[in-house]
Amino acid sequence: KPGRRNIMEAAAKALRELPSHCLGEAALLRGLTGGKASQQALREMPHRQMYMLSYWSWLWNRSASLRVKTFGAKRVVQGDVVCLDTEMRGTGDRLMDVKVVSAEEARKLTYNILDVVLP
Repeated sequence: KPGRRNIMEAAAKALRELPSHCLGEAALLRGLTGGKASQQALREMPHRQMYMLSYWSWLWNRSASLRVKTFGAKRVVQGDVVCLDTEMRGTGDRLMDVKVVSAEEARKLTYNILDVVLP
């Protein structure tokens, strides 16, 4: 079990490397670097953001479940969104190049199911 000092040091390192747009995550990490217990640090996150992130997760999971139920999980189908490439920006943010799969690309098996980022 990691000691509090190790957690504080790891949180401080993560906070330094965190992209600037991750405000809620930064609030959580600041709580940990300040020596707060994990449950107390979690309370540092803005509640509105937590609800929004929870809703996005719920919505994505529902979409993914419907996609798998309708089309299965073995191959890419027309309308899937696939990741073509990912690059890192100087800010540490990840920029993802994506594409909506056409009927022809799905028929030719151009992409793998592991390329799908949004059902």
